[in-house]
Amino acid sequence: MNVFRTVAILALALATALPQPALSKTIKIATVAPEDSPWYEVLRNMADAWEEASGGAIETRIYAGGIAGDEFDLVRKMRVGQIDVAMLSIGSLPDIAWQISVLHMPLLFRSNDELDYVMERIGPTFDALLQKQGFRVLAWGDAGWLHLFTTRPVTTPADLKTLRLFQWGANSPYLDAWKNAGYNPVPVPLPELHTALTTGMIQAILAPPIAALSFQWFGIANHMTSLPWAPMVGAIVISERSWRKIPKAKRARFLEIAAAASVEARDRTRAVEPQAIAAMKANGLEVHEVPPEAMAEWRAAVDSGFSPLIGTAVPADLLARVRRMIAEYRAGATAK
Repeated sequence: MNVFRTVAILALALATALPQPALSKTIKIATVAPEDSPWYEVLRNMADAWEEASGGAIETRIYAGGIAGDEFDLVRKMRVGQIDVAMLSIGSLPDIAWQISVLHMPLLFRSNDELDYVMERIGPTFDALLQKQGFRVLAWGDAGWLHLFTTRPVTTPADLKTLRLFQWGANSPYLDAWKNAGYNPVPVPLPELHTALTTGMIQAILAPPIAALSFQWFGIANHMTSLPWAPMVGAIVISERSWRKIPKAKRARFLEIAAAASVEARDRTRAVEPQAIAAMKANGLEVHEVPPEAMAEWRAAVDSGFSPLIGTAVPADLLARVRRMIAEYRAGATAK
């Protein structure tokens, strides 16, 4: 027995001394952003930093440009474990937690400072709502301000009513809101949007200028309305099951890396947005200012068209909180 015990101890010692194969797990990351966009570059930098921080325990793979589907497809694939991490926008985040639609209300925010003030305070609420649905927010951010890009000039709501407007998701409550307000929304998957513009199926889109430039939508929808419709809020999200792939000792560091990537993306987007508009103007884009009297028409159109969503598709309590925060910010800014 002593001989067998000695052999066993020696075998265990030898196995421990030999190099052990690294634990390798692949984190699949997806985005609709193209590879030449600033958002892809931020994800690439984040992924590289994750691999380095994991010490070889984690590998990453990025699916960009919509090759894994539109954002609704990404949410579905995260739910079944085909995708681990996605960069999602306000267009699809309510598909996970419908309450986040409050941030999509038109003409609610007026500036980036207002948005930052509100998100700092209400972000944890949205984190908790997403976590209840099996998703974890790694970082919040935004991709600039939504503007109308159209095939004909638009400065009033009446101008927009004559055009077919791109809409996220066939089942979005915003689709019905647009229809009920007398507009012509057409649901199209994001990867098919350029084709829809080319064929005339779509004549108007709401998009951030950097996206219009990156995807080359402005080449067809070559008129931009100056009115900032809403900030394009977004988040880097991981499914809870995929979060457990990351070693516990590394999770805090991974969160730090994602947060830093989000800040980088936000700051870069805000700096580059005017440059993107200038670049598009140099290549044929026409920007149309909204006169004061038309601004009143837009606010009236939003009030009549989107107010019915409050209490059904948009939570009244959260909207009231956001409006109070905006009022607080504006009061403080005025006092200064």
